[in-house]
Amino acid sequence: MQQINDSKNLFGIRGSSFEIRVEYNKDFIIVHLPKVDKLNKSVLLEMKKLLEDWLEFCKTVGYSCIHTGILPDKKANRLVLMLGFKKIGTNEGYVIYQYGE
Repeated sequence: MQQINDSKNLFGIRGSSFEIRVEYNKDFIIVHLPKVDKLNKSVLLEMKKLLEDWLEFCKTVGYSCIHTGILPDKKANRLVLMLGFKKIGTNEGYVIYQYGE
C-alpha cells in the first residue's frame, strides 16, 4: 500500500516472528501487515493481543479504530478476518478493513 501524503510511520511493533509498520496522520491510523513466514495458533494469538493493545493505545490518543488495506488476491485478506477486522470497502484497488469502533 502506498504511503498517504502527510503521514508518518512508526516501526517497532514486533512479535516473535513478525514486525508491523503503523502509518498515521491526523485523520487515521493504518496497520501495514507483515509477511508472516509461518502462521500458527500461537502467532495468531500473539497478533491478536498486540492488535488489542494497539487499539487501546489508539483510542487513548484520539483514534476510534485501526485500518488496513490489502490487495484482493493476497492471503492476508484471510488473516485480517481471523484477527477480527471488518471489511468496509475498497479504495485504489485495495480491500479496506477496520478494527475497532
